[in-house]
Amino acid sequence: MNNKTQILRRFQEDCYIVSYPVRPQESNLRLDQFLGLHLPSFSREFIKRKIAKKEIIILERESECRPSTKIKSGDRIEMHCYRNEVEDEFWRGEKIPFAPLKYIYESNDLLIISKPPFMATHPTGKHLFHCATVQIEKDRGVSTYGVHRLDRETSGLLLFPKNSTLASSLVKAFEFENIKKCYFFISHKKTPKKPFPFSAKERLESLSGRIETLCYDNDSSRGKEAHTDFYPLLENEYFIVGLAFPKTGRQHQIRAHAAFHGYPLLGDKIYDGGIELFGRFKDRVASQQDHDLMQIPRHALHALGIVFPLNGEMRWVMDHLPKDLLMWMQKNLGIKSRCLEKEVAEKVTHHFKDFKKL
Repeated sequence: MNNKTQILRRFQEDCYIVSYPVRPQESNLRLDQFLGLHLPSFSREFIKRKIAKKEIIILERESECRPSTKIKSGDRIEMHCYRNEVEDEFWRGEKIPFAPLKYIYESNDLLIISKPPFMATHPTGKHLFHCATVQIEKDRGVSTYGVHRLDRETSGLLLFPKNSTLASSLVKAFEFENIKKCYFFISHKKTPKKPFPFSAKERLESLSGRIETLCYDNDSSRGKEAHTDFYPLLENEYFIVGLAFPKTGRQHQIRAHAAFHGYPLLGDKIYDGGIELFGRFKDRVASQQDHDLMQIPRHALHALGIVFPLNGEMRWVMDHLPKDLLMWMQKNLGIKSRCLEKEVAEKVTHHFKDFKKL
C-alpha cells in the first residue's frame, strides 16, 4: 500500500495532523459528508467550524473549501486538530487535571504501565493526545504493540510488548483466554439479584451503533459466552467494594454483569445513569443533579492485577489502588487506605499463588 491510499498521521506537541485519501466510491460526496464518515465522534458543527478556520482543507486545491464542496477520487483531505479543543474533561464546571501514566515494569521486550483514568489506550475519535501509546512513544522513544485495551475511564495495568514475537504470543493468550485479570471496583447496592460472592455468566452482545453491551441469560442463543466472578472486600447498606475476576474478555464485561445483577458501578454513566445521561456528559450539558447521581467523574473500576505468559512461564504483576477511588472511600465510607491496600494485596497474592510474581 502506497502513501496515496493510506491515512497519514503525525503528532506535534499540541497538534494532531491527519490526512485521508478520497477513494473512488467516495467521489462526488460533499466535504462534510466525507468527514462525517471518517470522523463520527465529531459533531457537524465542530467540522463546519474547522472548515471555516481552514483547519480542514483539500490539499492541492486553491479554491476556498466549504462544507458543501464536492470532493473527487484522488483528493486528500487534511485536518489539524489541537489538544485543547477536543480532550479537556470537566466535572462540575471545572477542568479535570490529567494524571500521567506510571511505568510499572520495563525490559527489552515488554513494557507494563498503569494507565490513569481519562487516558485512552490508543488514539481514537476525539482522544488523540492523552493516550497511552502516544505518551510511551514520547517518553521512551519506542513503538509498542497493542494487544489489549482498557476503557478510557478505567484505570490500571496494560501490557505493551516491544517486538512482534511477544506481541503475537500475547494476542494468542488473550484469544485463548490464558490471561488472568483482577479488577478492583466500587458499586452501588440497588436491586441485588444475588449476594456476594457470586458468578455472573450472562451472555453479552455489543451491537454496532449501540454504546452499551447487552446482557442475555446464559441459555440464550444471543450474545457471546461471558463469565465474571465477584468477591466482596467491604460493604455497607449502600455500597460494595470488591474484586472482579473476568474469565472472558467481552466489551464492558464487568460493568454490564455488575449492573445486570443490581450492582452498577459508582460513577458509571451508561450502566447506572443510562444512555441519555451519558449523552449529557458527552455533550457537556450534564446538570447538577446528574453530577450528584454519579458522585465521581469516572466509573470506579481499576485493572489491579494480571497474569500472562512471559519467557515460557506464567508471571503476574499487581498495581496500587488509584488515589481518586481511595479518597472517595476515605471520605464516604471511612476506609483507611493503608488497611485496604494491605487486604487487597493479600487477596490478590492468594488468588495468583500458583504463578510467579514478576
